[in-house]
Amino acid sequence: MKELRTVEKKAGSTEVKKVGGNKQMADALKSLGVGEAWYAGHLGGVP
Repeated sequence: MKELRTVEKKAGSTEVKKVGGNKQMADALKSLGVGEAWYAGHLGGVP
């Protein structure tokens, strides 16, 4: 996975953040998958 970004709406504005960039996050995404990592709160933007 080369690039992953999260998008959130906060206080009426849209916030885009780049995810990853370190080996620990890359390993977590490989083992959990993007959906599970997001749902567990590791990526931000939790529902």
